[in-house]
Amino acid sequence: QPISHPRHLETTLTMQETRRVYRVETNIPPPRDLASRLASKERSIRSVRAQRLRFSECFIYAIHQYRILEYLHTSRYDFLSHFPAGVLGHILSYTFPPESFQPITDQMDKNYREKVKRNPTFIMNEENKGEVWFAGKSKPLDDGFTVCIRKRPVLAFETKAGEYDCVTCSGRSIVCHDGKVALEGMQGGSLEMVHRVFGFDQIFSEKQDNKSVFIQAVVPLLNHVLEKKCNASFLCHGQTGTGKTFTITGMQELVARQLFSGEGKERIQVEFFELFGKECRDLLADRKTVHLRSDGNNRVHARGATQAVARCTEELIAILAKGNATRAIESTERNNNSSRSHSILRLSIRSANGASFTLVDLAGSERNYETWFHTAEQHKKFVGINQSLMALKQCFRAYRTKIKSSKDSKASQAFIPFHASALTHLLRECFLDPTHKTALVATISPTSTDVEHTRETLEHVSFMMGNRRKPELSFRVDVADVKTDRLDQAIPMRLWDSRKLEEWLLDKVAKTEGDRKDITVGGLTGKEIKGMGKTALRFRLCNGNAELGTRVFAAVRKELKRLRSIDGKNRMVKSRR
Repeated sequence: QPISHPRHLETTLTMQETRRVYRVETNIPPPRDLASRLASKERSIRSVRAQRLRFSECFIYAIHQYRILEYLHTSRYDFLSHFPAGVLGHILSYTFPPESFQPITDQMDKNYREKVKRNPTFIMNEENKGEVWFAGKSKPLDDGFTVCIRKRPVLAFETKAGEYDCVTCSGRSIVCHDGKVALEGMQGGSLEMVHRVFGFDQIFSEKQDNKSVFIQAVVPLLNHVLEKKCNASFLCHGQTGTGKTFTITGMQELVARQLFSGEGKERIQVEFFELFGKECRDLLADRKTVHLRSDGNNRVHARGATQAVARCTEELIAILAKGNATRAIESTERNNNSSRSHSILRLSIRSANGASFTLVDLAGSERNYETWFHTAEQHKKFVGINQSLMALKQCFRAYRTKIKSSKDSKASQAFIPFHASALTHLLRECFLDPTHKTALVATISPTSTDVEHTRETLEHVSFMMGNRRKPELSFRVDVADVKTDRLDQAIPMRLWDSRKLEEWLLDKVAKTEGDRKDITVGGLTGKEIKGMGKTALRFRLCNGNAELGTRVFAAVRKELKRLRSIDGKNRMVKSRR
């Protein structure tokens, strides 16, 4: 592209605390009339958190620019690799309008030249020199665990409500586009977009169906069970409402059809139970309470659980349908049919010498603000679910540490805290049996409203992966400036002069021409009327009109409450800077 307007790009490697600032240039025009539309936004920004729907056109444009960059990189790498450092970021960092940015000074130019000398043109991957990190081409490690991400599509009702896609899938990498509002003083601020890049063993986009997930994530586990006569597990984790249960039920049906697809006669022993709080309940026996017990081989069993037998696909699917229908569900803030328990389906296969394949549907996770309207009992369940998920994450982390430092005899004896919850106790074989294979699929939502959920899920799953990957990579770019009228809306009543007071009374209180005539402010100020009672307001401000005095008194109380609320939010904003 020809050189025109200067831009700058901040790239932050968050885990290494390395900061790189590049100067990039471009002449790509912004959307038509965008600056004028931004200028017409008059409502105040009352939080540091992004108003992603309000400024959706800005954030959507920034996301599209990132995707263009990613496409150009993957399709024309040989051509783009000849560009100087930072120029590849021109699409990523392109923002608008031009007047919303500070000019690049001589000192910035000097810093840019120095950093170019120290840093390569691209951010390298240690395993594959010369490949850009977000291209997602690093090879997964074979340590018994496979970690995958599945992105669901934006649903029709979400599109109608103004939602848009904030997640980009690329190879074995996934990008979460986090739009934010950065306040700069009390009169306005700027919009910024943070592109957070994560790497995993496998990424399933919204275009891939259950069959694709089955072939790439589940079939290798089934082959491990059937061919090597060893156990395997498939876990599904994610925020409620992201397609987690849809994924696991799809896998259950496909597994059932796959197991009976051979010519020989197969016999499958089925156990289906759920962990509901601290209780274990049998889903094939009307949720009868059973107890978890471990044997000498570190295998955990549900003592007293029904062991149904299936000899054909139809029988197995009928058993699964019965268990799923019995499972505990509740209506939550995010999902009318949210799973409130961890379900465990264990299939023992006769032809594999009794080796088992376990499918686990973990209860949907929620954030604190989504539990504000929960009852005490619901909140207790919510805490129990989150504690068990946190315990599972810690076990994954400890297992990764153990594998990484296996050369050290002391470190290889690292303790894995699987006794922290009933869930990890049941899954202990995943961490103790070296022949056990496990796949974890985390489901995420792509919508702008769920960005915090999506980012948290990706961070938690990355934590489970240990240090197999390079750190999360973030690109932070400015998008646009926005103007607000925060101070005008938050002027305390004690600072109102007579003119301001009269304008407010005529606008908010006076309903008729008679009211306008009776209102006589004189030399009164906001400081004087805020402490007046109904009688004082009637005779000093309303010309003896009792009904008008009562309305003025109520309006003053309401306005004082509103101004105090705005002032409190402003104080919170200041404290977060």
